Amino acid sequence: MKKLAGLLLLFCLYTQAQSQAPGRMFAAYKATSVSAAAEKITIQQPTSGDRFVRFMGAYVYCSVACTVTLSRNGTAATSTTLTQVALNPSHPNVITSAVNVYSSSNVGAGTTISAYDLSAGSTLVLDLKDMVLTGNVATTNLSLGTNSITGNVKIGITWMEQ
Repeated sequence: MKKLAGLLLLFCLYTQAQSQAPGRMFAAYKATSVSAAAEKITIQQPTSGDRFVRFMGAYVYCSVACTVTLSRNGTAATSTTLTQVALNPSHPNVITSAVNVYSSSNVGAGTTISAYDLSAGSTLVLDLKDMVLTGNVATTNLSLGTNSITGNVKIGITWMEQ
């Protein structure tokens, strides 16, 4: 009986380790100079082949005063595609990301989660661990962007997929 309990414990630990899947973590990053324009990154579920997406965190830097808006589920973005990067590319669990990532995103108005005012030269760091995306619907998305400014902007978002 002890042997069976030990095997069950090992199985549970193995299953938990697999579900955390450290090789399935991704990031998207955009650094740009804008002139009387906004910058926005959108992480969006595809219309098929979706995965459970759990966000880890994000940050936004503005060289000038700006307002940063976090929103979700806007009309599907269609341009401009941004390449995402696997954070652990040599890990045996690494997969190709299923989500679509857009910069200078044309995502439509969604539900605003929060807006933050940043002073010039400030960086906003967000803990997004409670944010998830599920489902095969292109309007299932999360966007992080600035208002229209003239200056330098850096936006980064990290997430994991299961």
